[in-house]
Amino acid sequence: MASHDVEATDLLKEIAGLQADMRSQRDRAMAEAVAAKMEGRPPNVIPMQQRYLAEVDQVQVFVDQLRTLAVDSAIDPISAERERLWKDLVTRADGLRDAFQNIRREAGAQFELLLQGRDGDARALEPQIEAIRVAIETNVRNGGYISRALSQAGQERVRQLRQDVIWSALIAGVVAIAAAVLIALSISRSITVRLRNAVALTGRVSEGDLTQRVATEGSDELATLGRYLNDMIAKLRTVASSTRATAENLHAATAQIRASTQQQAASVAQQLAAVEETTATLSEITESGAQINRRAQDVAESAQAAAATSETGLKAVEDTNHAMDAIREQAEAVAENIVLLSERTQAIGEIILTVNDIAERSHLLALNAAIEAAAAGEHGRTFAVVASEIKSLADQAKEATSQVRSNLSEIQHGINASVMLTEEAVKRVGAGKRQTDATQATIRDLAESVRESLLAFQQIVAGTNQQQIGLEQVTRAMQNIRDAGTQTAAGTRQLEGAAANLNDLGQSLLETVRFYQV
Repeated sequence: MASHDVEATDLLKEIAGLQADMRSQRDRAMAEAVAAKMEGRPPNVIPMQQRYLAEVDQVQVFVDQLRTLAVDSAIDPISAERERLWKDLVTRADGLRDAFQNIRREAGAQFELLLQGRDGDARALEPQIEAIRVAIETNVRNGGYISRALSQAGQERVRQLRQDVIWSALIAGVVAIAAAVLIALSISRSITVRLRNAVALTGRVSEGDLTQRVATEGSDELATLGRYLNDMIAKLRTVASSTRATAENLHAATAQIRASTQQQAASVAQQLAAVEETTATLSEITESGAQINRRAQDVAESAQAAAATSETGLKAVEDTNHAMDAIREQAEAVAENIVLLSERTQAIGEIILTVNDIAERSHLLALNAAIEAAAAGEHGRTFAVVASEIKSLADQAKEATSQVRSNLSEIQHGINASVMLTEEAVKRVGAGKRQTDATQATIRDLAESVRESLLAFQQIVAGTNQQQIGLEQVTRAMQNIRDAGTQTAAGTRQLEGAAANLNDLGQSLLETVRFYQV
């Protein structure tokens, strides 16, 4: 009964919550349509529409469950008032079902108008939808009133039933007491003596005397009770004897168990202390390994940087070597050009000698011509002028050849010095080339060594990583062993306590069974 009331209340709360969320979805869709129109884009109301329709379907499921619950509860009510209330709740459920069908139709049309961008037409449907929503909230609110009235009516009916049961029990108790008094008065005279004997026997048994017996003459209930008492005393005697022997054995066994558990507890404590020390040592080793790993990584990074630097240096030396080759080739070309220039200056010197020889011969020829012109007199005057000019030209040529010879000599000395300097430069370039070759070979070896060192450091880092992982695994294993040892120690202490308790129990049992006389 109460479960049906609670279930009806829960269904109404679910319906009310979904109804509120449905209204929120419609408001969000309307706001989205207005915002989309202002921004000039199509409205995105499909998610709100899908959620709204899904919630309508869920609400209809809850309404159907509410109606089914109300119909079933109205069939077998505990009072007329509850029957009336359940039937009223059926009517409310029918109204809710029709209202949600109507609001599904109207809201569906409103969402379609919003999708088409017709927010004005969609707002025109708002009064109809709002009226349906208000009717739904009214039905849900009235349903809540009905649910609370059902609970109150059920509680009132339960109170009435409880009072009826109490009065019935009181009447039955009075009748039973009266019957018992009458029966006791009728049989007290015939069984008092024999009951007194049985009570005396049980008193002696309660004091530990199991050697007594009771008379069993007759075939009535008291005789049967006497036989049962004798059998019980015989069995108690057997149980007491057996229990005494068992208690003695139990006391001895528990004493041995307690001594063994104390030794085991001490051993477990020692093992736990050793595990604690091992765990602490492993933790320190793990921390040291982590530091080594970090330092190895730092060294590997430094080695990698050194490898990069050596590669850069090797590239620079190779570039220098290429530059030295180019300088050597240019120096050799300059030397060849200077040698060629020296040869050409020598050729020019020879030409100048020839020109000087021609000038001297022209001077002699002009002198001879002047002599012949003087000898010819007036007729040789013109020839004398020509001879004078030739002599002048010869003197000028001789003077020019002398200056050219002097300049050529200076040029020749400069060329010879340049040849010597160029040869020295070529030699130095060759020496520099050999030195750069040696430097290149050294740096190449250094780069190879650095690469090998980098590879070795990377292997060391990988090895330290594996070692670190192994140490962490071993540390976790030792921690697990420590936890297991702690649990074992706790279990051993509990076992020791249990053995002590069992020992005390055995002692108490032994003292108890010694109370009986068999």
